[in-house]
Amino acid sequence: MTMRKSGGLAVAIHKNITKYVTYIESDCNLVLWFKIDKHLVKTDSDILFGVTYVPPESSDYADNDPFLSIQSS
Repeated sequence: MTMRKSGGLAVAIHKNITKYVTYIESDCNLVLWFKIDKHLVKTDSDILFGVTYVPPESSDYADNDPFLSIQSS
């Protein structure tokens, strides 16, 4: 049992491609950043993804300006 009340963010990645996916550290609790290697997708550049969550205003985890927080991360 955990004392943490938030569910958090998660990304499910198939085991066949885990070597092509890199988690990117961020100070922002509202976004989970990761990139997919260009060799997997056969492009000139890696692809950057951000999975976001904007909590409702009534939440203990609400942010005064969540979009600014995400943009700054």
